[in-house]
Amino acid sequence: MNLNFRYAVCVLLSSAMAFAACSKDGEPDTPVEEETSITITAESMDFSSEGGTKTFYITTNKDWYIRSSNNYLVKVSPSQGEAGRSIAITATAAENTAEISKSATIYVTADDKTENISVTIGGVPEVVGPSYYAPENTKFHHISYIPYYQDIRTVPDSILCKLDYVCFAFATIQSSYAVSADETELKEVTRRCHALGVKVLLCFGGTSSIFKEMAKTRTTRKIFIKSVMALVNKYDLDGVDNDWEWPTDSDGSGANNLLLMQEFSNILHAPETNKILTMAINSGKYSGGHRNAIANRKELWDTVDWFHVMTYDDFANQNYPTITERNHSSLDFLKLSYDFYVTTSGLPASKYLGGIACYGRPSGITQSGTVLTFKKIVALGGDPDGDEAWVTSSSYDNGNTKYRVFYNGRVTARNKVSYMKEKNTGGYFFWELGQDKVDTCSLVRASYLQMMAESQIN
Repeated sequence: MNLNFRYAVCVLLSSAMAFAACSKDGEPDTPVEEETSITITAESMDFSSEGGTKTFYITTNKDWYIRSSNNYLVKVSPSQGEAGRSIAITATAAENTAEISKSATIYVTADDKTENISVTIGGVPEVVGPSYYAPENTKFHHISYIPYYQDIRTVPDSILCKLDYVCFAFATIQSSYAVSADETELKEVTRRCHALGVKVLLCFGGTSSIFKEMAKTRTTRKIFIKSVMALVNKYDLDGVDNDWEWPTDSDGSGANNLLLMQEFSNILHAPETNKILTMAINSGKYSGGHRNAIANRKELWDTVDWFHVMTYDDFANQNYPTITERNHSSLDFLKLSYDFYVTTSGLPASKYLGGIACYGRPSGITQSGTVLTFKKIVALGGDPDGDEAWVTSSSYDNGNTKYRVFYNGRVTARNKVSYMKEKNTGGYFFWELGQDKVDTCSLVRASYLQMMAESQIN
């Protein structure tokens, strides 16, 4: 066979093979495209109200992308990629502060095919009574408030160490329902106190109308509590003091304050937290919704370690010019308050702490420009062991007229301590440390020495 013949045969065979590969209409067959497949390891994901992060996996034979129906509630990462097996996807759910659950959908798309995952973020669980109650108070406490505008640097260690708690006032509620505080002073107060073994409570206060709105729902209470606890944790504080003035039964805020305190109790009294929860309350002398919100709500008593009972500011102003002899913070006033809350209402005596005022007020005249600190009264010639003094003030009639100011001197302070020891109360407290004369005339010092003397006698 010659070379030309062999070449001709090869050409004929190649042409035959090419023809066999053609369709019957003479065109080449189109390859069959692989069907798109998506496999997801989760059909749904449930998150608690706290939100959080979870991971699921996808396998697909095509390039893919993912989107969320609500990026505020749920974000996914990565959002796109190439075909592959067991590709890890992270879903991050936002915190849900609402009372009802919220939902979203995650869509996984490859080519023309889409699969989805349903996502649910639970609502804030309803509190049905506290899970954790305040433990029994077995100590006799000696406490003082100090507001942010007072400089604790002026208080010597010899006075500060005679307290076992200091209440830093105030973390103030804002219209957002979060709190703000002078953190520079809070940090300094905490540093000084903790160095001496004195514990620090964060006292919250502010505009009552905002408190009323905040306390109405679990959602807004949670915003508030989270903000307060952020400061407690940041500065390693020892607890929280409620100085909302005042919840009342006349508008429902008393019941909402109970819910707020129950929710705080569940956090602060949990074994892993083990911190203090206290509350400042009115004297109980005058009937009405403010008093009833405390005295008629025994569930509230279970949430607090003790109450700071404000046995001061029982004054008569210029509208009562005939009442000229009233001491705004007398021992008799303290006894009346104790009798109402403990004897009549049944509050455990260990939860009652009576107040000692480090300032004086007049009676029967204006209170504007006439209220003086204890240290100022002594500086103007007042007897540190007395209860009243005739003084002048540049803020009252340009200092041209003397008036009588009533206050707690060292004798009354010691008598109050003796009474509260006799009644087995939870102790005593001062409003406030920056007003005391922090030397040998000090009310804090005199009260502490009396407490120690009473302890030795008993």
